[in-house]
Amino acid sequence: MLGLGACCLIFAGAFFFSAFGRDRARFRSSLVLGTMITSLEPLRGVLQSKVRGQVGACFLVAAGFLIGAAVTLDLELPKLVLPAGAIGLAVLSVVLLFLQGQYVENAMRRFLQAHLREFPFSFEDNLALTREIGELFGIPGATEDTVESYVGRLRDRLGLKEAPSKLFGRRAPHYRT
Repeated sequence: MLGLGACCLIFAGAFFFSAFGRDRARFRSSLVLGTMITSLEPLRGVLQSKVRGQVGACFLVAAGFLIGAAVTLDLELPKLVLPAGAIGLAVLSVVLLFLQGQYVENAMRRFLQAHLREFPFSFEDNLALTREIGELFGIPGATEDTVESYVGRLRDRLGLKEAPSKLFGRRAPHYRT
């Protein structure tokens, strides 16, 4: 059990190590300088960091239980428990990485949809980000698409109203003029 606890500590460390510093400086500099973010990567990085930190914490708790049980209980386990348990933990880690990717994509869809419903966004002014949002929501770009038709399909998929009016200088509240 002590060996399995050590394996859990190794996997916890790996998840914690992979959670640190995922595009946070670039994202924060955009916020501080008031520039528009041109990619969804900072959001994806922050969500992946959060999920990997939580998985690392679960491995850390499991390691604590296993090491505590090894120290306090006098159990004699078969010698195959350590290799089988280590392989099981490795497989669990791979499965959790796959599930983490799926969770992050679903969370990004939920967060973006809620944000875009609350705060108007001019899709026409940032086509690269618009395409990335469209890909996230499963809207492929077609060669016969115009900007208006693509944005219209994206707005329909997101359940958004028409674009905010730019008449008389009115703009979305999160834009700086």
